[in-house]
Amino acid sequence: MKLWGGRFTKETNELVNNFNASISFDQKFYKQDIQGSIAHATMLAAQGIISEDEGKQITDGLKGILSDIESGKLEITDEYEDIHTFMEATLIERIGDAGKKLHTGRSRNDQVALDMRLYTRDEVKNVDEEVRELMEVILRIIKENVDIGLTKKRYFKILKNFLGIKILLSLTIGLLICMTVIIYVLIMYLYLHNNAVVAILWTLYTISVPIFSGIFTSLTVVVDFAVISSMYYKYSNNNDDTFSKKEKRKEYRLLAFVAKGKGIFKFLIVIGSLLTVLVIFLVSYVIFDSNIYDELYSKIEVTAHRGNSTVTMPNTIPAFKEAIKEGADYGELDVRQTKDNVIVVTHDASLKEMTGQDINVRDLTYEELQKIPCIEVNGNKCTVPKLEDVINVCKGKIKLNIEIKTGNNDSEDFVSDVVKIIENTDFVDKCVVTSLDYRALRKVKECNPKIKTGYIMAVAMGEFYDLPCVDFFSMETTFVNGRVVERAHKLNKEIHVWTVNDEDSLKKCVELEVDNIITDNVAGAKSAIATHGDDVFSIVLNQLKESDNSKENIKKTNRILEDVTGIEGA
Repeated sequence: MKLWGGRFTKETNELVNNFNASISFDQKFYKQDIQGSIAHATMLAAQGIISEDEGKQITDGLKGILSDIESGKLEITDEYEDIHTFMEATLIERIGDAGKKLHTGRSRNDQVALDMRLYTRDEVKNVDEEVRELMEVILRIIKENVDIGLTKKRYFKILKNFLGIKILLSLTIGLLICMTVIIYVLIMYLYLHNNAVVAILWTLYTISVPIFSGIFTSLTVVVDFAVISSMYYKYSNNNDDTFSKKEKRKEYRLLAFVAKGKGIFKFLIVIGSLLTVLVIFLVSYVIFDSNIYDELYSKIEVTAHRGNSTVTMPNTIPAFKEAIKEGADYGELDVRQTKDNVIVVTHDASLKEMTGQDINVRDLTYEELQKIPCIEVNGNKCTVPKLEDVINVCKGKIKLNIEIKTGNNDSEDFVSDVVKIIENTDFVDKCVVTSLDYRALRKVKECNPKIKTGYIMAVAMGEFYDLPCVDFFSMETTFVNGRVVERAHKLNKEIHVWTVNDEDSLKKCVELEVDNIITDNVAGAKSAIATHGDDVFSIVLNQLKESDNSKENIKKTNRILEDVTGIEGA
């Protein structure tokens, strides 16, 4: 039986059948498939989709199939494509047309997902039970074969010895790691503007910390086995609760020292604990107060596309407040003109997306526009805002990417009016202006050369890098590669990428070291950036593989270190 067989007029080739078939392995799910089907039939009957009598027929039929399979009366064969087809065909054969109704409201994909979850759950339970049985057997064997004669006094002596050595070892290694970290951090802070020193120290730090951690772990395992072994041989055949003088002089000297709790040991524990706490505090203070990590590796900025458009209406005051909460570096917005030449924030010429009314912004005065509310999202009530209102909300909290949307009926002063608003709100160095229209960017530079401009490129191809009125290029992620980023950076121009939302694209942009990521997923972008730059050494090595001679290596090393750290002078 093939559920899709009715689509063809001839028999399918056996190779096709074998390719599609999964019953060789998914027959393991027979019990789970029956359980899921019984639940589904019960739901169908409860909702009145099938009659109660039909639901009972299906349920009883499925239970009978389960019983016959487990007893060996019914064999699952490869005649059927998968276990679901087998179950349905067998059910129809046994109870008739009522069995056909079992497939109502679900697909085989639904069954596969459910069967796998149920199977995994059952297997976890089985493993848990088997582990439990194993532990019980181990405990029984221990009780039957090992008699170390532990008294209460002796038990606490063993525990004291064991814990004492563990604490002493942990304090020693922990203090060593902490001192290493603080030394690295302090030196990096002192030489922050020497990228060569920073790169080398960061590399040594990333190498040494895992080494120290590995040493600590190895020593811990060795000491654990040594202590446990010595305790076993000490007490397994010896009922004497005291250490002999001979043992103290030889293999149990350290254990005896710890067990007696001499003053020097207690002193070391107290001093070691205090030093460890102090070192951890100093490291935390230096790292988080000096923002070393941010200075070194947080070069890539994140722009919230139209504000935080995932939780509220984009290009509105609530959207930009949410972008501020998310910690975005920029908020991206679009500006157009009303009938009376007021600059307002909206992406489309039509208001349909924001208000639900298909009216052109250019056909309304600002006063008329304010009478039309935006579509309410998550309880946020608002209207289309003016540019200066958004700037006043964002000022001192977040920068803005202001995209000028030009049209055929714009006033001659459209661009200059945008520039005036930026100047009047003292926002020149806190924003960038972008546009698909190069003429608009040229006009911005004529009005105020200090305003940073970005050319939005629908297609990033050809020789566009030396455009005079462009400080950065804003392009779709498809057109961004290492060559594009490198050529732009050589001309001291930036690459901003839009609209980057999925994990793979975010990772690609970070690895290419673009300058700004425009995204609806601010948290994801921040996370991708935070995990970048952990291994400067590997970056240097990977890029140096392309070079063949030592002189070129030296030059390339200096350039790479400057790119990685963002600091000149290597």
